[in-house]
Amino acid sequence: MAQTPTPVVLTDSPGAIEIGTDSNPLSVSIVSGGGGGSDPSVSAAGSAIPADATMIGGSDGTDLRPIATDANGQVKVLVENAPSVAVSNFPATQPISGTVTANVGTGTQPVSGTVAISNFPATQPVSGTFFQTTQPVSGSVAVSNFPVTQPVSGTVTANDVPPTLTKGTQGSTGFSVQDLKDAGRNPITLWVDVIAGITTEALAAMNITKGLVAQSAATSYAVSAGKTFRIQSLFFEGNNTTTTANHFNLKVRAAASSFSVSSPVIAVMAVSSETAVAQSGTNGSMTFPDGLELPAGTIVGFSHLETSTSSLITVCIVGYEY
Repeated sequence: MAQTPTPVVLTDSPGAIEIGTDSNPLSVSIVSGGGGGSDPSVSAAGSAIPADATMIGGSDGTDLRPIATDANGQVKVLVENAPSVAVSNFPATQPISGTVTANVGTGTQPVSGTVAISNFPATQPVSGTFFQTTQPVSGSVAVSNFPVTQPVSGTVTANDVPPTLTKGTQGSTGFSVQDLKDAGRNPITLWVDVIAGITTEALAAMNITKGLVAQSAATSYAVSAGKTFRIQSLFFEGNNTTTTANHFNLKVRAAASSFSVSSPVIAVMAVSSETAVAQSGTNGSMTFPDGLELPAGTIVGFSHLETSTSSLITVCIVGYEY
């Protein structure tokens, strides 16, 4: 009687399962049949795993080979003639679509290599909340390193335009103006009162009043530093003490230094008694509408000369420093 061949599962030399080909297909028939006894490695579907097991193997065409598994029991399958996957021909830079999330955290991140943004447009759109023009500042703000003069570009418009004035009409608004000579005035008076005449010209010891405060008497006065002495008027009077007529001569002098009776003359006044009568006299005065101005440091005083000592003179120079 002819025997039915037993079907087998083929494996290669390492023991991996080898699937049949079209020319030699693997035919598996499931048959039912009886038999006596039991197999401890067999269990019904849905039942617990049996305690014993039967090892399954395969043929490499000549020898019996076991089915290879890894350490976890997974069957190893060999895929022959599988193509390789290479990424060496990929371009260095790849386009990315969708959303890219950076999870490196906040703050400043180190960058190695070269970062090129040459293809960025000059102007970038910005969305979100923008800062106000004026920002609150707490604490101290120092600009001590700013230059005193700042360059200004563009058009500068001055809005402090004086109001229009109508001749002959007093306006309700306007600007207050003040000459430099009218700011910070300090009155100065140089004077002598009824002193004896002399027949040899000499400097007079003057009484000096500055800012309504009497100063020490002196033959000269030095204009205060940083100020200008503006002389406004000069008064001169001569009187006879006897019946001898007199001629009275006064010279106001000024010098930058080394003041003396020969210093430069800046004003002169002369008067004569009208008659040879005791206690008779005469006087004269002089005003300077634009002021006679002497700069800071200038030394000023006056000298006088009479025809006899039987005379008395009075001198007063009025002005102010500013």
